[in-house]
Amino acid sequence: MLRKYKLKRLKEVWFLSMLLVVSNGSFLVLCAANQGDTTIRVYDRKGVDSPNRVFSRTVLFPSMDAQFSKVILKVTLDCPRGGCDPWDRGASIWITTPSDTTLYHYYSDYFADTNKKEIARFITPYGKNISYSFDVTDFRPLLVDSARVMIFVTTYTGKGYGYLLTMDFEFTAGTPILEPYRVIKLWGGSPEYGNPANPIEDFFKPLTLTADKQMEFARARVIITGHGQGNTDNAGEFARKWHQMKVDEVVRYGRYLWRDDCGRSLAGQQYGTWTGSRAGFCPGEKVEVWDVDLTPFITAGKKYRIDYDVEPYENRCRPGVVPCSCPNCEYDDVGHNKPIFHVESYVIYYRVPQKNADFSFANEAFTITMKGSQGRTVAVKPNLSGATDIKVVVLNGSGDEMFQQLRRRVSIAPFEIPLTTTPGSYLLSITGNGKTWSKKIQIQ
Repeated sequence: MLRKYKLKRLKEVWFLSMLLVVSNGSFLVLCAANQGDTTIRVYDRKGVDSPNRVFSRTVLFPSMDAQFSKVILKVTLDCPRGGCDPWDRGASIWITTPSDTTLYHYYSDYFADTNKKEIARFITPYGKNISYSFDVTDFRPLLVDSARVMIFVTTYTGKGYGYLLTMDFEFTAGTPILEPYRVIKLWGGSPEYGNPANPIEDFFKPLTLTADKQMEFARARVIITGHGQGNTDNAGEFARKWHQMKVDEVVRYGRYLWRDDCGRSLAGQQYGTWTGSRAGFCPGEKVEVWDVDLTPFITAGKKYRIDYDVEPYENRCRPGVVPCSCPNCEYDDVGHNKPIFHVESYVIYYRVPQKNADFSFANEAFTITMKGSQGRTVAVKPNLSGATDIKVVVLNGSGDEMFQQLRRRVSIAPFEIPLTTTPGSYLLSITGNGKTWSKKIQIQ
């Protein structure tokens, strides 16, 4: 049951089965039994228009003592009486400290703020309502205790138009497959692309980090979209360019920043040029996250160097360029905008979750032995008190399933898992009867 209280000062909050909302809107708190599913409603049909397109609220999230297998952020944009914004608009949700109340007028300023960490980005559809679900489990270290939630929707509509925003965080009780425990911001900002006087390489300077000593797995996460038009190659929104990531001077991952599936948008039929391909986004869609596994290339407690490169490019339609290869090289913020990228990026460290009496098998429930000349067969010896149906999964550092098997009525009879996969670190996860057992394994 929802109750409202007027409080001048919040001294202590105990995680009991109750909800608390401070009436001035600065705090929204949900307190739940430590091991129960938890839902926090941050906004309920809040009006979003040009005068009110950026706002924040401090939320009390569950403590890190409570285990959750999944955290889902749900965002719904309904149309007010005057209608939704007729254009596609960028929007982002950040997490920051409770004391960080700085709100910027320009969307791009948020990405450069090292205190703010973007957990979700999306593009609204042309003139329609929409709902999104984001898996933000990897940001659990930020969604703990008291934290401030910020959202910016780049709409320019007047009163009575725009959106009605509803936002929920849904925590599902249970043991996560991997426990994210530390989030480090890498590059953040809105660098210009294609100007030799302001090279993008100066923004993406190589970074030297020390891998956390507790780290068992690590991922780099990049959220990036291209914007601007009327330039050479119609960059940055409509130019397909190669992006790559290096670890210790070696290219490990690469891709084209490009979405050519906009015609299959979640929002369906829209107005405008919604079907056209774009640099990393589509109208009416979530912005896809580029997650890459760093585990094979870094060592706990050791230094490593990480670098990000973008395909070389020069915009010959920028102000001051001679000769100008376009009808007009001056930016007019209408059909000719500076080519930029909105960039947010992180390294996230993970470890095998601690055992939890409510959600975990006991340590002795399974014994693992690696067999074979290359250690590619996993011998599993169960020690369960009763016959249990289990699911056995092997995942790589990116969370991709490399192996899955269902086994019925497992008790004490041993079994083997044959793996034909690339050498490296993997996670063996066994689930059954609402419990989980996990162990890091090494393939030679």
